[in-house]
Amino acid sequence: MIRSYWDLYFAIVFPLLLILIVILGDIRWLQYVRLPLTAICLLFLTGYSVICVVLPGKDSLGQLERFVLSFAFSIVIVSFIGFVLNFTPWGVRLFSCLISISIFIVTASLLALYRRKKLPPQQQYIPFDEITLTFCQEQPVLTKVAAPLAVLAVSALLIFCFAAISSQQPGERYTEFYILDEYGLAENYPRVLEVGKKEKLIAGVVNHEQKTVSYFLTIKMKNIIKSTKGPIVLEHGEKWEDTVEFTAYQQQEKVKVEFLLYRELDRKPYRTVYLWVTVK
Repeated sequence: MIRSYWDLYFAIVFPLLLILIVILGDIRWLQYVRLPLTAICLLFLTGYSVICVVLPGKDSLGQLERFVLSFAFSIVIVSFIGFVLNFTPWGVRLFSCLISISIFIVTASLLALYRRKKLPPQQQYIPFDEITLTFCQEQPVLTKVAAPLAVLAVSALLIFCFAAISSQQPGERYTEFYILDEYGLAENYPRVLEVGKKEKLIAGVVNHEQKTVSYFLTIKMKNIIKSTKGPIVLEHGEKWEDTVEFTAYQQQEKVKVEFLLYRELDRKPYRTVYLWVTVK
């Protein structure tokens, strides 16, 4: 029985395994597993699980067609999930995307498993069960050429993933810097300000510099300092979020509000975010 459903069992286990690897953190050898698993889940399993739900029988679609459509459906579905997440409190972030896509794959795979089991054994779709020499000889020339090309494309993708990980220097150093609206969302930023009215936003900093860093945050309008924060001392992996305030005192059109993040002893901004506003 396992032979009939092994592909769906893998589709259920893979995203759960990926979540576990991400939770375990920056264990170096796991980095060589994480990216290939991510590529398989995002670029293949998402669409494959849906196709198995819609077409559980072996006569519904050919092997090659299933393979190609799995990639196409995956790109559409993952893009749609990211679009929806952008309008939620969780936003488009690592864990929100990972959890959402994993739930989608597992749910679709369980539904596909149920639908396949409802069919008689001789009608159930089993991956690669019918790939024989006779089968290949009966295919059109275009199909026989496209099939190995598709396999080569996927193999190249996986090799690229491994190469990308191998070429990365261990412990990449960077700082996340972002601005959210007063409700903690990446939307509804102020576009029109009232003269003399205090505006509130949320600034966030995440330290991935592999060391303790002291940051300073400055808000400017037309090179005039409106607000400052700091020192913000963060350990590696530590996150800081706080409300920042600024006020405009003069009516102006299309004013650039700059949020400048400095590291200690830096003369130039390390990270910059800005908004264009009108003051009335």
